[in-house]
Amino acid sequence: MTFKQPKEKIIDETTPSRYYPVYVTYISIFFLLLTSGSNVGWSSPMIQKLNRTEDNPIGPLTEDERSWVVSISILGTLTGSLICGGLGQILGRKILITAMGIPYVIFYVTIAFAKELWLLLLARFIGGLSAGGLLAVLPLYISEIADFNMRGRLFVFICVSSNLGTLITYSTAPFISFFWYHICNVALPMIFLILFPIFALESPYYIVQKDPVRSEQILKKLRGNSDVTKEIERIKMAHQTTSNMNLLEVFRTKETRKALLIMWGLSTFLMITGYVVVMSYTQLIFESAGAYWSPEVQSIILSAFQVFASLLSSLFADRFGRKSLFAVSFSALAFSEVAFGTYLIFKDNGSDVSNYNKWLPILSLMICIGASSFLSIAPSTAGELFSLKAKNVATAMCTFYSGMLGFLTTLLFQKIKNAIGLGQTFLMFAAFSICATIFVLTVMIETKGKTLEQIQDELGSVKAKKSNGRPITFIS
Repeated sequence: MTFKQPKEKIIDETTPSRYYPVYVTYISIFFLLLTSGSNVGWSSPMIQKLNRTEDNPIGPLTEDERSWVVSISILGTLTGSLICGGLGQILGRKILITAMGIPYVIFYVTIAFAKELWLLLLARFIGGLSAGGLLAVLPLYISEIADFNMRGRLFVFICVSSNLGTLITYSTAPFISFFWYHICNVALPMIFLILFPIFALESPYYIVQKDPVRSEQILKKLRGNSDVTKEIERIKMAHQTTSNMNLLEVFRTKETRKALLIMWGLSTFLMITGYVVVMSYTQLIFESAGAYWSPEVQSIILSAFQVFASLLSSLFADRFGRKSLFAVSFSALAFSEVAFGTYLIFKDNGSDVSNYNKWLPILSLMICIGASSFLSIAPSTAGELFSLKAKNVATAMCTFYSGMLGFLTTLLFQKIKNAIGLGQTFLMFAAFSICATIFVLTVMIETKGKTLEQIQDELGSVKAKKSNGRPITFIS
């Protein structure tokens, strides 16, 4: 709902209160992102609880059952992103984002009282639905309501808030009971469900198609009653000039085919170079490493470092560009995984690793998580590579592919570990990371400082041209 402001009331342009609805909107989204991050970090401590007899309402799970509990959430994420990607244009961003809080409430309450494995799997899938919906709609919503100068910082806000949720889970779940952890976490989506429907404003990009006058009123509230005439005209022009490609049309242009190759390559390497596995099985990996510190403490340190690294990632991306950042990150990932994999192999072969177990496991995985945090901006590259007409369909294709690969990676990890060993598995991740570095250096193009037109020209192997008086949009 929105609140109509009396025309005769004048608000001082300098007062912070003019942005009050915007501030409360971001605060409410913060609680939803904490919930999302908590869901991401859930499997690491909870799989360990579900492997024991005490504080386990379901009873010890088999290895295959634990793999399904971890991976089915990603299947839910995949389903949610596909469903919500189209609904955002039909129902509106605000309604859809509000609805994302409800599955999280169901997720926590169901698991708190679950006594059967099927209920646990169902709850994990439902939690994944919300995560996928947020992935499809929230970045779009924030980019549409935020002032141009704030968008970059707000995308960092999404990443940092989610990582804080993971840190909270790592810091609390191992030390409180299975039941009370889930009951306490219900508060996070409930706070969101109270604040967001009341204070959040619908996206002016969505409303302009149905009610241009209301769209202008919303935009004035979002911009603090400043003159929004030019921005409204740009929004209207964007809707008039943009038409979406269908699935077959996406493959007809060389530019889109090359962009798909880059995004599918990045998605593949993001999923098979170890990050998803490390985040899903953090405590299990630390236990297998026989590290000096407890797995719980090391998981907290790792998650705290991830929050810090996600703050740095935006600064490095703006300064060095995407291609350079990805190449260095994949190289660092390979280095850390070679070190950790070699350590595990020596340990499993009976070698004395007492001089290394205090620092090498945690340092290796910190480098792994840090590098992966810099790689977390890779999905946003889709917005830079695809043309406006191809963006919706092509992004959905990339999301589906990435989700399926993430599901298979987490599902099969324990089988691969048992077949070849944990150390050898990390060396395999390192080999994939080296391949990823080569892929980035030879196939990916740099987008920093280029207009959308120049990027499309380069993808089509056409020499970038100057913009002969045409409007240009720079990628920062």
